[in-house]
Amino acid sequence: MAKLDTLDEIKERILCVERDMGYMKDSIEFAHAELRELKEEADKSKRSNELNGQKLRELKESNRLLQQSKAEPVSTLHIDFVTFNTNLRNVCLGKHYTGANDDIELRQAFLIKLRPEIGKVLMIRDAKYSSRSEISEAVNRFEQSFPSFPLLSADYVDPFREDKAMLRPKSCYNCNQPSHFKRNCPALYNPGTNQERKQTFCGNTTSQTEVCLQWKQRAVPRCLFPN
Repeated sequence: MAKLDTLDEIKERILCVERDMGYMKDSIEFAHAELRELKEEADKSKRSNELNGQKLRELKESNRLLQQSKAEPVSTLHIDFVTFNTNLRNVCLGKHYTGANDDIELRQAFLIKLRPEIGKVLMIRDAKYSSRSEISEAVNRFEQSFPSFPLLSADYVDPFREDKAMLRPKSCYNCNQPSHFKRNCPALYNPGTNQERKQTFCGNTTSQTEVCLQWKQRAVPRCLFPN
């Protein structure tokens, strides 16, 4: 039979067990604290991913709408393009452009955002430019050489249109009167009326025969010259 422990030994063992239980309690509390921190970090990472996803969707939409308009200078487009790429790098942490291939892709992406009449010309010369700044300077020179025309309203009529004569009312080539054509001219069936009828060309009253002779002799109508 084992010898019974003394009272002091029993107390010492009880104290050891209590200390061990205290260590276990501290370990459990520490483990719980670590779990809470991990859970908070996971929730924070989830919220960050959702926020980044929302920002990415917004950046995609802004990238779709990013296009040089007719009245927008290239300097404004270049600033917007740089701002877009900066925001993209902030959202996509650890992903940035460093190599030559990435720079080529950035230059091509910038060229696509230009007006078609400018981008197509510079796309052929893309290999000559080493940065977006050089492309921006080239576009600036192009815009200064070929300024964009102002936007015209829908009811604007170009005075130099070749078909502007179509807007004038039709008239008879025989008597120069509206409302009928030469084949239906009443003067063809009334020779006396045809000879008495006078026509006005370039401010001068002449007969049809005289007008034809004058037209053959002069290549330019007299109305173009000052009196």
